Amino acid sequence: MFKVAILQKRSINEQIDKNIETIIMAMEEASENHADILLLPECFITGYDLPMSYEKKHCR
Repeated sequence: MFKVAILQKRSINEQIDKNIETIIMAMEEASENHADILLLPECFITGYDLPMSYEKKHCR
């Protein structure tokens, strides 16, 4: 049987290092519970705020 763990948590917008730390902790817990895979929310690593803006930011 295939065991799936699911991370149901909101990420921190634009805090990639902190979000990766959260993922690593969740992976360790999932592993301790013999999960084969950890399912993450969409865009968890980079985070995002709602509503999302589709305006392009200009770099100078």
